[in-house]
Amino acid sequence: MRVPVLVNGKAVNAMLDSGSGVSLLRTDAAQRLGVTSADMATDPQILVRGIGTGRVGVRLHRFNTLDVGGDRTVAPEIGVGEIHNGSADMILGLDYLRSHRVWVSYRTGQIFVQ
Repeated sequence: MRVPVLVNGKAVNAMLDSGSGVSLLRTDAAQRLGVTSADMATDPQILVRGIGTGRVGVRLHRFNTLDVGGDRTVAPEIGVGEIHNGSADMILGLDYLRSHRVWVSYRTGQIFVQ
């Protein structure tokens, strides 16, 4: 399911993915938000597993805010890297889903966050 979110107050097209342990943002989307390579130079790097056997290195960058459905998370850490997930800019992973009550209505195409 696609979810409109705001990262640092700017719109990002996200996808819910309970198979991803961490939330991830594509590098080009982070650059559109004003994040540079220099900003991420000291961020810790982790390896994440994608579909299949491949692994991708991402930088855990601390953003100011993440807004999903009116719910605001302050200072979220989001992995930034060359992820390939179709047309979505971001994946909302288990780190987000575990800390929120999320109800998805596929019938109405709505998501409710508490």
